[in-house]
Amino acid sequence: MNASIDFEKSIQKERLVYKGTMFQKIRLFIKSYFLGMLTLLVCLLLFMYMLFIGSLAGIFLTSLLLLLVIVSMILMNKLVKAEGTGLRKDKTEIIGLLLMRFPGILRHNCSDKFIYITNQRRAFTPDKEIVIFLEDKYVYMNMSMAIYGNVKYVFLAIPYYIKSKLVLRSFYKKIRESAQAA
Repeated sequence: MNASIDFEKSIQKERLVYKGTMFQKIRLFIKSYFLGMLTLLVCLLLFMYMLFIGSLAGIFLTSLLLLLVIVSMILMNKLVKAEGTGLRKDKTEIIGLLLMRFPGILRHNCSDKFIYITNQRRAFTPDKEIVIFLEDKYVYMNMSMAIYGNVKYVFLAIPYYIKSKLVLRSFYKKIRESAQAA
């Protein structure tokens, strides 16, 4: 997203919280949720049309689609949480695991407690964003896709939330195995 993230508030709320003025936050919110809001509007119009013509199957399908879009919008900036051991060890382990799982990713802003990773920019392909927070006891992670000027891609929020959970689960398993071996 190329916006500064508030580390403390993000960990406290367990979702990505951005810094900036109120205008910048509103602009970022609209930019992040634009596709989701557009899809919600289309689904609501389709739902009202199905109510009007009385199609039970259409009502069911559009309500299911509405539910999926709402859940996707909720999970888009949600942080997945896993137990860690130590900041430096966690940082090397998680970066190694991500490089193994997603070849071709690039590290950007890295500090002791924050890692921001993207893939190489290519024309007409979405950009993968991975945000990782390292705290004393926990590791937090969010994965998302951004398209066309860093507009977040809402439709893959559920699979990327599940993928984040799986990556952190394998990270935790790897940390436990290395601790048992020592």
